[in-house]
Amino acid sequence: MLEHLDRLVAAARALGVPVTSPVAERLSLHWDLVREAGERMNLTRVAPEDAWVDHVLDSLALLSDPRFPDSGQLVDVGSGAGYPGLALAIARPGLRVTLLESNGRRAQFLAGAVAQLGLATQCRVVQARAEEVARGRGREAFPVLVARALAPLPVLLELTLPMVAVGGVALLCGGPRMAAALPRCTSAARRLGGEPVWVPVALPDRHRGWVRVEKRRHTPGVFPRNYGVMRRQPLAPTTGDE
Repeated sequence: MLEHLDRLVAAARALGVPVTSPVAERLSLHWDLVREAGERMNLTRVAPEDAWVDHVLDSLALLSDPRFPDSGQLVDVGSGAGYPGLALAIARPGLRVTLLESNGRRAQFLAGAVAQLGLATQCRVVQARAEEVARGRGREAFPVLVARALAPLPVLLELTLPMVAVGGVALLCGGPRMAAALPRCTSAARRLGGEPVWVPVALPDRHRGWVRVEKRRHTPGVFPRNYGVMRRQPLAPTTGDE
C-alpha cells in the first residue's frame, strides 16, 4: 500500500490535480507492484515512505501543465517502473500511452503491470532504444512526450525531440541540476526544432519541475545520433554533476 495516500491526494489537489478514490487505489496498487518487483530487480531506490512524493506526485504534477492533454497519444521514454507514464495513464483514462523501455526485464515488468492494472486497452509497452524509435516509425509521431531521470539534458533533448510531432510538446522532468543546465542547452533545443522553458513545481520538501519544450520545427534528419556519440559529443556543454 502506498504510504501517505491521504497526503498525496491533498498535495495533488493543491496543484490543481484532483485525484479520485478509484485513481488513488490504482496508484497504490501500481506502487505495490513496483515494490514487489523491486525485490527481484532494480526498479527504484526510493524508500517506501517517500514514494508518494518522489514517484507518484512527481508524475501527477505534469497534469498541471497547461499543455498536458486530457486525451490523445503520449510516449513515456525510459519508462522504467512506469513513472510517469503508468501514473499518468491511471489519472487520465483518455490517454493512449506508449511505454518505451530498452531494458528487457523492466519492459517485462511494465507489460505485467499494464495487465494487472487493467490498462491493456490504454497502454502498450515497446522494448527498444529511444534513438532507434526516433529514427524509425516513432519519428515526429507523438504530440506529447514525457521523460524522467533518463540522461543529462543535452542527451535527453537529442533522444526525445525527434519523436515529438511539430506543434507537440516534450515535458522532461528533473530537479535543480536540470534547471541549472537549461540556459546552456537552449541553443541545442532550438537546433533540434524546439523552444524550451523551465516550469517549477512546488512539491513537499522538494525542488522539482520540468523542461517544457514546444516543438516548433522539424528536427534535422541527422538527429538523433548514436547514443555513444551523443554522450561523447553532446550538443551542449555538460558539467560533472549533471
